[in-house]
Amino acid sequence: MIEINSVSFQKGIVEIEVLDISDLRLEQMKERNRQDDQREIKYRFNLHVVEDYNYLGRWLKKATKRVPAYQKKTWDDVLLCILGKTYISGFSSKYRVWE
Repeated sequence: MIEINSVSFQKGIVEIEVLDISDLRLEQMKERNRQDDQREIKYRFNLHVVEDYNYLGRWLKKATKRVPAYQKKTWDDVLLCILGKTYISGFSSKYRVWE
């Protein structure tokens, strides 16, 4: 499970930061008795690349299927719809930013 912490959209590049809140990760944090050990992960999608565009578009369509269409007119609108929400399925590791 992931929780969307932040999204940014500039010049065709979408960056999404998520917090890994899977049961396994939460159990590891509980064992260590630490709250500051949260795992933030960043993903980057280049909308100028067809494969990235299609992948993110499909994921966002599933993630926002319960949001009325009038609230999803632009990329910014759609990205704001997912901010702060929790999702069972995350993104492919192919788009992960390894820092």
